[in-house]
This record gives sequence, structure tokens and C-alpha cells, in this order.
Amino acid sequence: MRLVDNPSLADQRRVVRMAESDPVVTVRLLRLVNSAYYSFASEVTDVDRAVRLLGPSTVAGIVMSMNVARIHSTMEGPAGPLFARLTRQGVATAHLADWLGQWLLPDGSPRLFLFGLLRHFGKTVLMYNFPEESAALYGDASRADADLAEAEREVFGCTSREAALHVADSLDFPAEFKGAITTEPEGDVGPITEAATSAAAAFGFWFVKPLSWEDCRNLPVWETLMARFPHRTGELDELLGRVENRRQDVERFVFHML
Repeated sequence: MRLVDNPSLADQRRVVRMAESDPVVTVRLLRLVNSAYYSFASEVTDVDRAVRLLGPSTVAGIVMSMNVARIHSTMEGPAGPLFARLTRQGVATAHLADWLGQWLLPDGSPRLFLFGLLRHFGKTVLMYNFPEESAALYGDASRADADLAEAEREVFGCTSREAALHVADSLDFPAEFKGAITTEPEGDVGPITEAATSAAAAFGFWFVKPLSWEDCRNLPVWETLMARFPHRTGELDELLGRVENRRQDVERFVFHML
């Protein structure tokens, strides 16, 4: 997270050293970079070349996703399927947020990948520590989103945002990431992350409630993006068309990550 938070630190050697420190990460990274998702002309056989091809910040985000996926692999019992859905949604949102950032922001933003990945970090914390209670609470699709924070407090004694803040303080998260997982993101990050979350749900990567593409198209967040980036988004149908065309890329990325 510190490498992504401060891109000037994410140089080639640091990121290669981070990836090579874990044999499981090394194997999965090479498998991903050699997959049909990237379609490089020749096989990549070492981490150094993988980082050169993908870029240090991108690899740092991918390694973070892999470690989130590890938590998912340890979850069994009643919360297992729900936790798997949350993990898939986080990875899909991260991919879309990163893509939207590269398209809409002049210099892009490597942080958007982790903003998307950690958007529901507090729920991850609660589900990992209280699986049975979480399965009962988050498995109730009839509950209104506006009532969820109050229900979390009744069940766990804290909200998911408070749980996220506690863990972020304990693990010394970078300040900007701490803010992103405990408050609604501001500036350009907010609508980009919201749009990415909504599109991920419409592509089948939802957590509690499915979302159809038609309902997704009607969300006000797309008008917000058009107002913020009028010279990049074009007309509404053009914006939505470009997002919808990412569906297969998102599906392939989630498949290879998880």
C-alpha cells in the first residue's frame, strides 16, 4: 500500500523485491502476466520482466489483490460464499476504477486500484471475525442500504467503517487510504469509485443485491462523471458504451486473480 500511495517509491527494484519475497505471489504473478488477459508475444519467465511490462504501481496493486484473495481462500462455513462475493466485487471494482482513472484523469491515479479494492474493507474485517453473524446480516437482501450501519452496530457493536478505522490504525495504513476506507471519497475519486462499484455489480460482481445493467445505466453517477469530465466522457451513450465494453476484460481479470 505504501508503494501505491507514493508512486515515487514504487521503483523497479522495490517492487521486484516485494513480489519475489513470496513464492506464491511470484507464481501467480507470472501466471497472470502470461495469461490471455495480457497476451504478450513471448512468455514472461521472471518477475523483473513482468514488472517492466506491467509497471511497478500496477504490480503493487496486483500483489495487494492477491493477498485479499488469500483471506477469501481461508473462509469456510456460513460466511464463505458471501465473503467470496465481496472479494470478487472488490477485485472487479479495483480493475474498473483503475481503468476509469487512466481514461478520465490526465495523469491517471495508481491509488484508484486500491481505493476500489478496499472500498468495503470494514465489511471484510467484520466477516472475517464474525462469520456467522455477518452471514445473517449481509445475507439479508431485503434490508435497505440506509439501515445497514445501524444494523451493524446492533450486531457487532460498531459499524463497518469503525471496524475499518480500528484495523487501519493498528496496521498503520497510509493516511490517504485510511480516509478512503472510513469516509466517502471526495473529489474525483468519489464518483469514479462509485461508478466502478456500480458497473462491477451490473457485470455480476455484486455483494448483497444484484444490479441489472439497465438499472445501472440510470444511476446519477454517470451524469456526475460527465459533468466532471465533459471533454473525455462524450455523450451519455458513448460513456456507457465504453464502460459496458469492459465487461469481458473485468471477468477475465477477476478469474485470473481469484
